Amino acid sequence: MLQKKENPLKVGPVRRWQRIKDPFRDAYLLAGRVFPVFNDLFIRLSEGKPDPWTYLVYSEGHTGTTALEYSLRNNGVAPVFRSHMLHPDRLKVEPHYPKGISAMYYRHFIKGRRPLKVFSMVRNPLDQAVGRFFQHLRRFYSAEMSTGRLLELFNLFYQEPPQDWISLELNPVLGLDIYSLPFDTDKGCLEIDGDWFKLLLIKLELDNSKKEQAVSSVLGRDDFRWDGSINASRNNVYAKHYKYFKDHAVIDPGIQERLLALKYVRHFYSEAEIESFREYWSDPRI
Repeated sequence: MLQKKENPLKVGPVRRWQRIKDPFRDAYLLAGRVFPVFNDLFIRLSEGKPDPWTYLVYSEGHTGTTALEYSLRNNGVAPVFRSHMLHPDRLKVEPHYPKGISAMYYRHFIKGRRPLKVFSMVRNPLDQAVGRFFQHLRRFYSAEMSTGRLLELFNLFYQEPPQDWISLELNPVLGLDIYSLPFDTDKGCLEIDGDWFKLLLIKLELDNSKKEQAVSSVLGRDDFRWDGSINASRNNVYAKHYKYFKDHAVIDPGIQERLLALKYVRHFYSEAEIESFREYWSDPRI
């Protein structure tokens, strides 16, 4: 059970956890069915551009992909696309993902072997777990939820650890074996040159200056700037509760260990980094 502190954001009695309509998410899913033809046209038109590369932010959710995508766009990089799921077998069984757009990306970028620069990020699993939890909570969110109720739901949400995204997506889609490649945890990034693509794997926790150097290297320029002001969670309906949760919640040790034992964590992070993640989410912060 997660420990808790009194939540000053609680404004009334806790109501039953109810499903509410989320028009933004519904519109996003509709876009996956209605707009693929327009996106397909944009892809085809961009094939004749002077820069032969297409830029794809392809990473698990809640790893800083929104900030990376918009940082690339704000630095004049185009065309930039983003996806969390491309594997055709997963697209067949995932009911809540916009299949049309992702299937089109897979057809053009992967099967078509279009010259591609891919950016993929990894993140401290405890921070990522909190972000994922609030994203799923969005459709049931009430401003009257107490911290205690949120902690109870978080515990229920993480009875089982998430699946390994790199093994399910990145490795099979790009034909790689990431875990067989050495990774310098101090450097915090890895460049891979494939037959028709370049891949940059990077840790979100790197200093912005180091992220800028890594991305600039792949772009072949030295003026890329990371826009740290872009934060999807900060602009969401649950932003205040999310911040309070991050500042005060103490994650159950059993859940911590299940998440910290994930394969990607042991590959991309040092023991010192892992211990720092453990300490942060074990300390009753004030």
